[in-house]
Amino acid sequence: MKEGSVDSDRIIAFCGLVCTECPAYVATQAGDQKKLSQLAREWGSEEVALSPEDCLCSGCKGGGLLASFVGQCKIRRCARDRGVETCGHCPDYPCRLLEETFRRSPRAKAVLDEIAAHL
Repeated sequence: MKEGSVDSDRIIAFCGLVCTECPAYVATQAGDQKKLSQLAREWGSEEVALSPEDCLCSGCKGGGLLASFVGQCKIRRCARDRGVETCGHCPDYPCRLLEETFRRSPRAKAVLDEIAAHL
């Protein structure tokens, strides 16, 4: 993997999630409204209703569309404040902010570990 957040065609979020494998990112890029509607139903809850528009996302690093919950992401805010490409580039990696993401996606940890190992 080359240093940074893009490895060939993969776009890697600050937290190590691979945007180009995320169903919201893929559906947004494809303009797949049916898939966005499905994601809104699956990801929403009684407490937090999501619309298909809430799931539109071009990745948390770009200046494009952001899923409604991305703007509230503490990991994104921290990485942007620190000016790091990904959390794997941070001198304090790993940190407690990543614990929940790693619990939900062990692959995100593996991606960031690989980045950190090659710096």
